[in-house]
Amino acid sequence: MGKLKLAILLLCVLLVSAVVGAAIKNIISPPVTVTVEEYVLTLTVNATTCLKGDTLKFNGTLTINGDVITDQTIKLYCDGVDTGLSDLTDTNGYYEIIKVMDTVGTFTFYTNTTIP
Repeated sequence: MGKLKLAILLLCVLLVSAVVGAAIKNIISPPVTVTVEEYVLTLTVNATTCLKGDTLKFNGTLTINGDVITDQTIKLYCDGVDTGLSDLTDTNGYYEIIKVMDTVGTFTFYTNTTIP
């Protein structure tokens, strides 16, 4: 009789485990692919040392994943202040900004654009 009770108990445990296990399902969605893109705005200057009155040429390109961005306004900043000088990127994503250096000193330049 003890073995019969043990067998019945074991059978009940197996049935409960099967029912509980059957109720839990791992459902997985189909995968989706996400592409993360990055804009790249380059800047070069024709000289890093010049005399007062010299003209510097700042130029570069605007791309996203290697593809050019056209007709985008690029602004030139000097020490964090908008110089008021800008250019539109052409069909190659290229821009060029000319600045006459009318003040003596050391300056940090960068370009900026706002993508809608």
